[in-house]
Amino acid sequence: ALGIRYDTEAADSELAMMDDAGFSWLLAAGVLVVALILLAAGLVIYNILKIAVSQRVRQYGALRAIGAEKGQLYTVVSVEILLLCVVGIPLGLLLGWLSAKGILSAALSQLSPEMFLAQDTEQLQGLIAANSEGQWAYLLLSAAVTLAFAFLAAAPAARFAAKVSPVAAMS
Repeated sequence: ALGIRYDTEAADSELAMMDDAGFSWLLAAGVLVVALILLAAGLVIYNILKIAVSQRVRQYGALRAIGAEKGQLYTVVSVEILLLCVVGIPLGLLLGWLSAKGILSAALSQLSPEMFLAQDTEQLQGLIAANSEGQWAYLLLSAAVTLAFAFLAAAPAARFAAKVSPVAAMS
């Protein structure tokens, strides 16, 4: 229907299953989805911190008036984002793990185990459990990437807070 040939000649051509040297469209789609999610999350963090900083312009101006340097105001905003991430990242990892486990269980209860080359549901559950172990490195990597993007998104708000003039903030 889409012009894809399913004969043996097509299996040997560039339309065949990808080997180690090929380009994976699934990987490209995954990277694109992750990039879009990080961009959306970064914009949300940017907006929230920009609003929070603009509401506290007077406090930042007062801090500047009593001698706070720009670096100290950067630190104040960075600590704020760090505190939010210390609470949010583990909570998000836990909720994501639980919801993924629930969604996977619900989806697999509706499908035949033979689809996954398993004899029965117990064997399928055993295969899933065996492949679920050792994923902590990926979770830590995702937490580090999330933290890095949160700090990148917070940088403009921190720069705005550091540039607050004491005179303008008090007026």
